[in-house]
Amino acid sequence: MKKIFYCITFFFSILTCQAQIGMGEWKIFSTFYEPSKIIETPELVYFISDGYLYSYDKNYDEYKEYNTQNLLNDNNVINIEYDKKNNILVIIYENSNIDLLVNNKIYNIPYIKNATFNTSKSINDINFYQDDILLSTDYGITILNAKKKEIKITYNLGIKILSSCIFNNTIYAGREDNIYIGNLNDNLLEYKNWKFYKDQKLKKLLSNDTGILMHDMNNSLYKMDSNENYSYIGNFSNIKKTLNEDFIFFNHDMYTYANKDLNLNKTEDLYYNTYESLKNKDIKDITIYNNNLCFLFSKGICFFQKKGDILTLTKEINCTDNSTIKIPYNLYFHNNKLYVNNPGINEYNRTDQFTSSNISILENNHWSLIKANEFPTFYHPEIPLCALSNIVVDPDNDNILYFGSWLEGLYRVKDNKFDAHFGNENVSFITNADNWASKIAALTFDKDKNLWMTHHSLNTGLLVMKRDGKWVNYDYPELKNKQHLDRMLIPEKSKTKWILFTYRYNNMVFAFNDNETIDNLSDDITRKFTSFIDQDDKQISASQFFCITEDKKGQLWIGTDQGPIILTNPDNFNNSNFKCTRVKIPRNDGTNDADLLLSDESILCITIDGANRKWIGTKESGVYLVSEDGLETIHHFTTQNSPLPSNMVFNIVINPETGEVYFGTENGLAAFRWDSGEGKNDFSNVYAFPNPVRPDFEGWITITGLQENSLVKITDISGNQIYQNYSHGGQILWNGRNKNGDRVKTGIYLVYASNEEGKEGVVTKIMVVN
Repeated sequence: MKKIFYCITFFFSILTCQAQIGMGEWKIFSTFYEPSKIIETPELVYFISDGYLYSYDKNYDEYKEYNTQNLLNDNNVINIEYDKKNNILVIIYENSNIDLLVNNKIYNIPYIKNATFNTSKSINDINFYQDDILLSTDYGITILNAKKKEIKITYNLGIKILSSCIFNNTIYAGREDNIYIGNLNDNLLEYKNWKFYKDQKLKKLLSNDTGILMHDMNNSLYKMDSNENYSYIGNFSNIKKTLNEDFIFFNHDMYTYANKDLNLNKTEDLYYNTYESLKNKDIKDITIYNNNLCFLFSKGICFFQKKGDILTLTKEINCTDNSTIKIPYNLYFHNNKLYVNNPGINEYNRTDQFTSSNISILENNHWSLIKANEFPTFYHPEIPLCALSNIVVDPDNDNILYFGSWLEGLYRVKDNKFDAHFGNENVSFITNADNWASKIAALTFDKDKNLWMTHHSLNTGLLVMKRDGKWVNYDYPELKNKQHLDRMLIPEKSKTKWILFTYRYNNMVFAFNDNETIDNLSDDITRKFTSFIDQDDKQISASQFFCITEDKKGQLWIGTDQGPIILTNPDNFNNSNFKCTRVKIPRNDGTNDADLLLSDESILCITIDGANRKWIGTKESGVYLVSEDGLETIHHFTTQNSPLPSNMVFNIVINPETGEVYFGTENGLAAFRWDSGEGKNDFSNVYAFPNPVRPDFEGWITITGLQENSLVKITDISGNQIYQNYSHGGQILWNGRNKNGDRVKTGIYLVYASNEEGKEGVVTKIMVVN
C-alpha cells in the first residue's frame, strides 16, 4: 500500500441557498447528482453536473454557481472546454447555444442555436487550434474566431462529426464509422474536397505540434505522429488535455499521465485503489496541473498534491447540499418542506422506466436526500427501485410519507428511511399489469385520513387504504387497465372526487361520489367525461386533461390542451345539463367580443395562492399568474423575460408562510417570491421586512402575517396616510413611496390593519432610513 499523508484539510458544505428569497426575486436551484466534467484554469476549477455549471477559485477559496441570474445566457450546460491561449472558457448548451467566458465577462454566440439546418444542430465536441475554436456538430464543423468572438466559417457537410482537430494544415474529422480529412488550402465548403482517410469509429481527437491522439468507440487509443506512424497506447474510457498541454488517459479505476511530447516511455500510471482516500470516491473526471490533482467525484471535488508516490489531500469540497433531481416533475410542499422527485412513467415520460428514484427535500434552505434507489424491491429484485410517482405526507406524522412507483407498488417512508412496502405480497388488490408493472400513481388523503390511490391493473384502477389498515378496491370498469390515471382530487368544499386520465389517447375525466360510504360501492354515483359543454353550449373536446385543482370558493379548475375550464358546481356532475365555464376576457374595443383565457395553451398545472389567484403552468409558454376570476394577467414569466429555466412547467407549489412559489420545469427547479402566502386567523404575528429600510434598498417592503383580505393603511407618526390597499392572502407589498411616487422621508411609519369585521389596530411599525 502506498503512503498517503493528510495535511490540514478544509472541508465545507456548499450552501446553495443561504438567504431567504427577497420579495419579487428569483432563485435557481442547482442540481448535483451525476457530475460529468471538470476543467482547470490557472485560477479556477470549473465543473458541470446535471446541466449546471460550478466553479471553485483556488486563490480565494470561493465556490460559485452559474445560471441565467448571474451570468449565463441559457440553461442546461452539456460541455465546457478551456482555451489557454486566449483565456476563454467555452460553454455549450443542450440547445446548441454558446457562451464564451473571458475575465468574468460573457459573450453569447447564438448562431448555431438560431440557424436552420436540415439535420440536428447538436454540438458534439470542442477543440482548439491557434485562434480557432473547432465545434464538431451533427451537421459538420463550425469554427469560431477566439479573438473576434464570432463565427469564422461553417462547413455544412450534412454529416455527423463527433470530433475534429487540425494538424499539419489539415482538418481531421471523426465520423461514427470513419475519418475524413480536408486540406485548409482547398475550398472545404465543397463536400467533394473532403477525402476519405481511415476506417475508424472515432470518439475523440486531440492534437498538438507532435501528432494526433485518436480515441475510438472501442476505447482504444492510438498516437499518430507527423509521419503518419501509428502507435497503440492502451484502452481508456476517456482522454483529455491538461492545462500544461500534457495528456491524461483514464478509466474508472486509474489514470495515465503523458507529457505533451507523447513519449510513451515516460508515462505515469496511478491506480485509485492503492490509496485509501480514493477507494470509495466514485471518480467521474480528473484534471492535473503542476503536480496538483483535482478529482470530480459523486459528492463534489477533492484536491491532492502529488510528490512521487505520495498523495496529500489538501482540500475536499462537498456539493451534496443541492437537489439531486434534474427534472423536477413532482413537487409536494408540506409543513415548510419541499419534496421533489423525477418523472416516473407518465404523459411526459412514456418510455424511460428506470429514472432515478431519489427524493430531494428542501427545508430551512438546505437539501436532504431520501435514497429510495437503495430501498428493497419485491416484484423485480434484480432492478433497483426507480420511476417514482406522487408523494404525500401522513396527516398525523410529518416524519412519515408515502410514494408510488412504476414497477413496485406503494412504499412508506419513516424518518427518510424505508419503513414498509405494499404490494401483492400483503395487499391482494395490488397486482402486476402484464406481469411487469405495478404502478401506483396519484396519492391523496381524505378528511378522514384514508389514503386514496390510483393503480394500473387489469382488475382495478382505484384503491383505498383506510386509516384502520383495511383496503378497499373500487373496481369501476372505467378505471381498469388504465396506465395514466395520474391526477386525483378530493375537494374540501364538495363531496365528489375526481380522477384524470392524462394520456393523449382515450383521455377522460372521471367523477364519483361514494356518498361517504367507503365500504359500500352500491350507492356510488359515477360519470365519465370525454368532453364538456361550456356556458355557450359549445362542446370542448380536449384531447388531453392535464390537471385539476380546487380554488378557495370551491370551484374546480381543470387544465386542458385548450386552456382552463371551470366547474362551478362540481357536485352536480351527474345532471344532464351539467356545464363548465370558460373565462372570457373582454377585448374592450367597442364590441362585445371576448377572448377565452389561454385557449391556445396546454395547461399542465394550476395552483391557487393565498389570494385565490391562479398560478398556471403551460407546456410551451411558461407561467401565468391571473387574478381570482382569471380576467387579469398579473405576471407572465417565460425564459425570455425571467430566470424561469424552461417554458415547460410541470408543477407549481407555494410556501403558504413566505409566499415563495416553486416551479418544476423541464430544465430544473426555480422559485419566485410574491405576495402569495395564506392569510392568518388574527394579527398576532404581523411584521414587515426589510425593517429598517436602508437607503440603498429599492425593492418591495413586505408586510406579512395579515388576515385574508385585510384593509391595510400606512401613516407617518403624525397620522398622515401614506398608503392604503387590501392584502393578497396574508401579505401586502409597499414600495416605500408616498401618493406622489416620492420615497418617504426618514422616520417611523405605522401600519394599521382591519379585518373583514372592521376591527382595526396598529399591527407593526416600519423604520425608513434615507
